[in-house]
Amino acid sequence: MKYTKVTPEVLIKTLAIIGTNLDQVDKRNLVSINTSPSKVTLINTSHTLKELKKALGTVTNISSKQGRVTIINCLSKDSKLSIKHWPTGLVSNFKQVAGQDEDRRFPSLAIILNTKSHKELKLAEKELNNCQVPSVFFHDTSQKPRGTISILTNTKSMGAQNLFTSLLQRAINVGILKKTTKLSYKIFPRLGSNQWPRT
Repeated sequence: MKYTKVTPEVLIKTLAIIGTNLDQVDKRNLVSINTSPSKVTLINTSHTLKELKKALGTVTNISSKQGRVTIINCLSKDSKLSIKHWPTGLVSNFKQVAGQDEDRRFPSLAIILNTKSHKELKLAEKELNNCQVPSVFFHDTSQKPRGTISILTNTKSMGAQNLFTSLLQRAINVGILKKTTKLSYKIFPRLGSNQWPRT
């Protein structure tokens, strides 16, 4: 299912708000969770929505300025949208992914949806910080907040992964559309009038 909007109901439906057991929760996340009688934590939807909307707005803005948004998601089936692992060395990583000499721009934003291991997660965080690349980290209640924007969610839910992937793809497309619209306006500034555009 392709999602175009995100609401508390959608987060609940995709199990995005299910956290870990209370004894596994990182203390820095306590302010953003509720606890059920069985000690299973539930993520506050308002916190996730606020940070998610901030992230999507950032993605659209960067995309509209022809910036590079790179997504790391070990569960992804779409190799065009994201890569599955974080090779050592941030610069060599993007050279490897690009595959073409003319397309080796440094990333404007890195989004960490999911990693194969905690070690890979820490490596991504370290390299992004060292290279001063803005980042969005999706993390569960057992992990500490990371990155420029930190989104608390259930990283093990495929429904949530599909939701976020769909929203990120839409945000990128909206940014590209904004850029295209601006270009069209510059090329045809008087389109719709009786005067033909200059060629």
